[in-house]
Amino acid sequence: MSKTLLMGGEYIIPEGYSLFRKGNEVLIRPSKAVLKREHDRHCRDCKFCGRGFATNGWYRSSICLKRPKGKNHYREGVPLYYATNPVNKVCEMFEPK
Repeated sequence: MSKTLLMGGEYIIPEGYSLFRKGNEVLIRPSKAVLKREHDRHCRDCKFCGRGFATNGWYRSSICLKRPKGKNHYREGVPLYYATNPVNKVCEMFEPK
């Protein structure tokens, strides 16, 4: 954490951040909501998370559109995908919606 000497005056604090005074120090920290937005992402937040046919191919479920089963895995012409749980943490192929 870097320390900067502040001169007298008015300062703008970004939205979602809070100002704390501790002794003769002023601390600016992000709120819990800001931290959660930046670090807590799930499959459901990815543009490749969708509904389709997974392993058994009979029922629609949550799938990852970036992970098709392969050339020989089809159900009535519709490709099968690997299933995913929307609350899983993101993978390396994550792209926000």
